[in-house]
Amino acid sequence: MKIEDKTDESSAQGFMFGLVILGPAAGKLKYTLLDKQDITLLQNHLLEAYVEIDRNGQGAQVFAFAYDVKKGKESGRYVHEILWEKYYGGIAPGFKVVHKNGITVDNRVENLMLCPKNISHYQCAGQKNPEDSLYWAAVVEMPHEAEPLYMKLFTAQEELSLMKEERYFECHYPPCTKMEQRPQEFSICGLCQVTRYCSSACQTRDWTWHKPICNQRPRPIFIESYPDR
Repeated sequence: MKIEDKTDESSAQGFMFGLVILGPAAGKLKYTLLDKQDITLLQNHLLEAYVEIDRNGQGAQVFAFAYDVKKGKESGRYVHEILWEKYYGGIAPGFKVVHKNGITVDNRVENLMLCPKNISHYQCAGQKNPEDSLYWAAVVEMPHEAEPLYMKLFTAQEELSLMKEERYFECHYPPCTKMEQRPQEFSICGLCQVTRYCSSACQTRDWTWHKPICNQRPRPIFIESYPDR
């Protein structure tokens, strides 16, 4: 967990928030952005990254998932729902909580809003440049050693098992949250043949992060699979 001073969507001074590591999901190490006071709220919870596959064929999304350590994982809920109920009460029938800037792990309260369930998250959030977001600015400042240090917690066999479970990949450049719309559609690193990118620009910018682990990662065999329709 790393606490930084941040302010609005593009500046980096005057507003306290916490950037919390969720763990591996969608082929990369994921984080969630929280208001500082909400880190205390969740201090008795374990936080994980959860990949939710859209059954209508619109890809997948990564959310922050939290559960009480004493009650077990079955008691868990999405962090954005927990925070909405804390500050605004229950979620109105027929509505869901979405993220205004379209970044589903940016769980600052000011980034949450209600949206009718019959409207997609993308329609509610609108089109915004992720590079202008506070989440992007925060993740870019994370130390380059974060992912290789985290991956050392797993054996090669354990990491291989994790990757085999992935059906959709997110662009590996840490601040980028673009997700594949169909399994394994992104371009792949030619050296390790594991990490995936939404564009050559993201691949170039990611090299500083990716280089320490590029030749150390196991190479899984991917089997093309699609969500149930």
